[in-house]
Amino acid sequence: MLKNNNIYGGMSSKGLIRHNNIELGVLSFVRLMSRNYYGKGLNNLETIGRVYCPVYVNGIKQASPHWIYLVTNTKEKYASYTDTITINDLIEWKERV
Repeated sequence: MLKNNNIYGGMSSKGLIRHNNIELGVLSFVRLMSRNYYGKGLNNLETIGRVYCPVYVNGIKQASPHWIYLVTNTKEKYASYTDTITINDLIEWKERV
């Protein structure tokens, strides 16, 4: 997937979608999430999961508990990551390598 700059596993009728660069791949994923989920008022794991990964319990559609578990664990795993990189971060990284 990543060699095609596809971070989300997007498929077309011809197979895995290819993007020219990672930035376009990320923007495509953001656009997909915006149109298919956020733009429809789906903005938490339960509401997104009900559409993305549904299961039926006693005839009631809900998000897969296993999918919620996987997403929650992944979110917690990366929670300590920062979205800001400073020059000092780069210097420290270079010194470690």
